[in-house]
Amino acid sequence: MENEILQYHSFYDYSDVEIQYSIKTKKLNLDALSDLLKIQSTRGWSFGETYEGKQLNTATRQVETITRKRPNTHWVLNSNSLTESNRFENHADQLLSLLVPKQNIIKTLMEQKDDFEIMTFIYLTFDVNEKHFGFGTTTEYFKKLSDISHYIEWRTK
Repeated sequence: MENEILQYHSFYDYSDVEIQYSIKTKKLNLDALSDLLKIQSTRGWSFGETYEGKQLNTATRQVETITRKRPNTHWVLNSNSLTESNRFENHADQLLSLLVPKQNIIKTLMEQKDDFEIMTFIYLTFDVNEKHFGFGTTTEYFKKLSDISHYIEWRTK
């Protein structure tokens, strides 16, 4: 008889997780950055690309469409495209499995702090009815993420 999971239960306070790994620069465009890493971004744009934005015309008090240019290249890899799990460890494992093999390239970019901003964003959803929120994992994950990021930020979704 094979072991079968009858019920999944978590003692974690969060109910959903998403990790975004982000590189911002003006030195490379989106395709060049993807080619360098040999990883296709989940989303992003290139420096100087035009896009349609909105602005308020204070004279007419009307919202108007305006064409703007992107101030930087923004390359994003989102863990939601890699797993459907709601466990931090699964999201981190999937993301790290792509990024750690590129660690030498990433470290070279990280050394160029004036030209590259590399960040990891961890988004957690908590039950708003709880009086406290908590999150924890092994230090191994924090070390691996900090080795490939200038900055790590936690946010609630």
